[in-house]
Amino acid sequence: AEAGNPRANCYLGAMYAQGNGVPKDTKLALKYYTVATEEGYPHASFNLGVMYAGGDGVPKDTKLALKYYTAAAEAGYPDANLNLGVMYAEGDGVPKNNKLALKYYTAAAEAGNPLANGYLGAMYAERDGVPKDTKLALKYYTAAAEAGNPLANGYLGAMYAERDGVPK
Repeated sequence: AEAGNPRANCYLGAMYAQGNGVPKDTKLALKYYTVATEEGYPHASFNLGVMYAGGDGVPKDTKLALKYYTAAAEAGYPDANLNLGVMYAEGDGVPKNNKLALKYYTAAAEAGNPLANGYLGAMYAERDGVPKDTKLALKYYTAAAEAGNPLANGYLGAMYAERDGVPK
């Protein structure tokens, strides 16, 4: 970290954030995450977003969470896309916007995030801001279930039990 390695700064921040091998110290976690973010490490930007979104050792600040999640997402960090999708789907610190939720969930799902696949399945199954499309719901629920998302298994079972756009 002292040599300017952004990954080392991020991991050192994580050690302090979690108290893993060192006493938990959110101030030091914030310091190391910030340094790694300034060095262009998207995982650190994501971690700062998590800290600000939850008020973990810092005042809760959804605007800063949005800033750091957006930076991480733009740098290709898939979990940031998922968290942005959740923020826009729920209107958490931002105006509720299902089109943006869909955009971010789709980016996370395309990167293989099983939770994003589950959220997309729900959006298409429940017409949550998108036209109901049972084929897409089935596609995303199946992808999520195959990746180990237990809730997606339940939703798939319900679709088949209710014959909601799927064969008996």
